[in-house]
Amino acid sequence: MPPGAPRQSFGGKVVLLGLQAVVLMIAAFVVWGMVDSREYNNNSVAGRIASEWGGPVSVNGPIVSLGDSITVELEPQAFTAEASVSSETLHRSIYEAEVFRAHVKIDSKYRGDSLASIPGDATVTIMVNTANISNLTPLKIGGRTVDWDIEASSLTATVPAAELARADIKAEFDIRGSGSIEFRPLCRNSRISIEGEARNPSFTGGVSPDRRDIWSSRFSAMWVNPQRAVESDSGGCHFIGTSFLVGVDRYQKVSRSIKYAFIIILLTYITVIFTEITMKHTIPMLNYFLIGAALVLFYCLLLALSEHMTFGWAYLVAMAMTVGLITGYMWRMLKSRKVGLVMGCILLIIYTSCYIMLCVSSYALLMGSLLLFCALAGLMYGSLRIQAEKS
Repeated sequence: MPPGAPRQSFGGKVVLLGLQAVVLMIAAFVVWGMVDSREYNNNSVAGRIASEWGGPVSVNGPIVSLGDSITVELEPQAFTAEASVSSETLHRSIYEAEVFRAHVKIDSKYRGDSLASIPGDATVTIMVNTANISNLTPLKIGGRTVDWDIEASSLTATVPAAELARADIKAEFDIRGSGSIEFRPLCRNSRISIEGEARNPSFTGGVSPDRRDIWSSRFSAMWVNPQRAVESDSGGCHFIGTSFLVGVDRYQKVSRSIKYAFIIILLTYITVIFTEITMKHTIPMLNYFLIGAALVLFYCLLLALSEHMTFGWAYLVAMAMTVGLITGYMWRMLKSRKVGLVMGCILLIIYTSCYIMLCVSSYALLMGSLLLFCALAGLMYGSLRIQAEKS
């Protein structure tokens, strides 16, 4: 401050810093808008990649029907469907889409007395998008195999109805897809199991799996007799299965991290204010604003870097660049290496805490509240020390 210039009151400076914080939060919201725009572009490209590979997979069947003009659908005595899923990540420039390959096995058994005395043929149909099917095996009925007739949205086979008595109907094929894989339970005695590799699987159909296990990159789920899902309110049948994340969640993590921008700006400004007071070295408002601008720029760096590396590494690099910049700036501005390093350590604690809150979202509110409580406690006891020094 130039000699003879009027000294700005502490209260007035706090008000101006509050206005600065509002401006910086507006800038953070602008970055948030950039995240939404980049995520929209990513989802559009990922959607095109996924559609070229194959969309959601829905398997309905095998459905056994009798008659030509009037079709009667027969309910099986037992139904089993299994799917083994392996996921892949497809790239196009900086964009990604998660797709999968699935090996599907279906086994359906009918009551012998319902078919043994019926003359004529029965039609076995599996409703599924056949464009993405590979390694299709013939339909197995007891010890006999029947070739499929392949149509655009179904597999059909015609067999004598009497041959279905006391025989299992088995179908097996590989299929490509993205988004989800679902099966329709054909009877109340149904068992559906889906397992494999996938990121962030979730379960659909209105009924939770009877058994499920989710590890870091694998999952397993099984529905046994999902009676509540068989009959829907409209009289139809629900599909039960697993949905997968299409694309990646990096933009969601960047968006969530911006929600902690106010905490970071607030705690950093509090730290700088106490540094100014304890060292009795006036820090101009421009310097505060430049420090705040570096805090907002962190999110631009995080967004840009996360498109070229994993989110964890992007966060680490952006944090190192931001903390290093502010640490060196405080060091040179106040001509104190100790103050610069202390400032850097405080920022490391703040950013590390925010990253932990991102990783354990269930405890984010608890950790954020504890962090603000510690900051408030430091502010209260620091103000007492300053008053004691003045008196």
